[in-house]
Amino acid sequence: MPKETTTSIAQLKRANWDTLQVDVASRIRLLRSTVMRLEDNASSDAIARDLILPNLALLAEFCENVSMDREAMQ
Repeated sequence: MPKETTTSIAQLKRANWDTLQVDVASRIRLLRSTVMRLEDNASSDAIARDLILPNLALLAEFCENVSMDREAMQ
């Protein structure tokens, strides 16, 4: 059987969504924990600017793109 080269709904249905959900939630918790442990100094500001804020922007974009409007989904 030939290997599928494009993403299909069948492939998405076979994805391990539970593992993905746990992994993403764990990384968000880690990001939050990191923020709470950082001290107010220039190094922490650099970490926030270069690592944390860009990732939060990606998360915000994801949330904006994935509508949670349940009425629209029905």
